[in-house]
Amino acid sequence: IVATGGRETRDHPWLAHPRVIIQSGLEEKLIHNPQEIAILKNVVMVQCALRPGGPNYCSRICCTNALKNAIRLKLFNPGCNVYILYKNIVTYGFREEFYTEARRLGVIFIRYTDDNPPELIEQDGKLFVRVQDLSLDRRLTLPADLVPLSTAIAPNPGVQELSRILRVPISSEGFFEEA
Repeated sequence: IVATGGRETRDHPWLAHPRVIIQSGLEEKLIHNPQEIAILKNVVMVQCALRPGGPNYCSRICCTNALKNAIRLKLFNPGCNVYILYKNIVTYGFREEFYTEARRLGVIFIRYTDDNPPELIEQDGKLFVRVQDLSLDRRLTLPADLVPLSTAIAPNPGVQELSRILRVPISSEGFFEEA
């Protein structure tokens, strides 16, 4: 078994804004700074938040992590509006239950396309995410106290060298090929 793991990419342009974080940052807040979570009124999660020209593949774990974080957030702060903007929700096996639980708790899911990705807008010191809702066929502007992004998972550094040493093929995304 050869396993080197991966890392969340942190090169999305929205991350320059102080109220935009990656999903693992939200998980850290949920665990270590619940007082920050308790005051949130609106959280807009964006799945498949890819930077222009960046990797364009499914990382396979982002949706499950976002669903778990949304559930934790709603359990800790039931009055918070939680939105998940997604292209496709991908959960494996019994993790589909996370989607059902998130819906039951009131998480709102809004599908978007690559042709019309969400936009981050700051107006009068307030943050908004604008998205084209495919179901309603109209633009929505969602207030956002916090915007957690699910960015691509990239291979850890050194995979190319280890691949050469062990003579293990790597995929076009840079991860080890499955047997």
